[in-house]
Amino acid sequence: MTKAYDAATGKPLWAYDLKVPKEILVKACCDAVNRGVAAWHDKVYVGTLDGRLVVLDARTGRSAIVPAAMDDKTRIPFVSVPGTAGAHSWQPMSFSFKTGLVDILVNEAGFPYAAAGKDWKPRDIGFDTGIDPAKTAMPADTPTREGARKATIGKLIAWNPVTQSAAWSVAYPGPSNGGTLATAGNLVFQGTASGSFNAYTADHGRRLWSAPTQTGVIAAPMTYAVKGEQFVAIMVGWGGMWDIAAGVLANKSGSVRNVSRPLVFKLGAKASLPPAPLETKRTLDPPAVTGTSAQIADGATEDKVLEAGRVASK
Repeated sequence: MTKAYDAATGKPLWAYDLKVPKEILVKACCDAVNRGVAAWHDKVYVGTLDGRLVVLDARTGRSAIVPAAMDDKTRIPFVSVPGTAGAHSWQPMSFSFKTGLVDILVNEAGFPYAAAGKDWKPRDIGFDTGIDPAKTAMPADTPTREGARKATIGKLIAWNPVTQSAAWSVAYPGPSNGGTLATAGNLVFQGTASGSFNAYTADHGRRLWSAPTQTGVIAAPMTYAVKGEQFVAIMVGWGGMWDIAAGVLANKSGSVRNVSRPLVFKLGAKASLPPAPLETKRTLDPPAVTGTSAQIADGATEDKVLEAGRVASK
């Protein structure tokens, strides 16, 4: 039994039965009662004598993790939020010395996991992650797809590392937006997957300015000065992992094209973007099927995630 008490008054707060089998307690080699706990942020971790790690909510005493979801013996799949593309990606963060806040690109995107079969073996070539796209591809039923689309979003969060809380946030339609730049003028710059370049106040997140980019943005901006005049530059263009591997969620931010080029801004500038390049229409004209049934099945396993997606025009 794990119990929590109010440190100031000694009042009991909650108790959790670890459900350790009695026969294990009898055979214990050491103190079966005072096992000790570890606390980190809002979680309490308890190691049991029968080889389990129990994670509890420190405030309520309720289970915070379902061990069966991660036990390869149960073969039960589970959806992790965030998943492989969730939380944060490679796009750079920034720190504002003026506000003390860290400006973070956030991806709210889940991913299904399940234990691999006993016959799984690593391959000598290819992007060998152990992921079976045929099993992790989006189900064909409409309610599941719509639910996943609704839950998959992006955010810009200004994080206070001292209080461990968000000072402000901006929501975006989809994940994989651009990296951030914080300046000494109380500004935060960021490009978006939907095709805009925005400037926010670093202290409160109020949008001050926005410019169309005619393409998605994943890179981070940078700033420099020439003879005392400040410029903000950014390499725009849509690509990366989300564009090709997210299936039906790839266009969550809209049907975005890739128009790669650097854009440079300064106060008082008068230039404007030329018209967007004409989109090249591509006709799907696959060759005749010549593979065997086994080869076709293996191909589906390799990249079925694209089957549920779209063909992007570059």
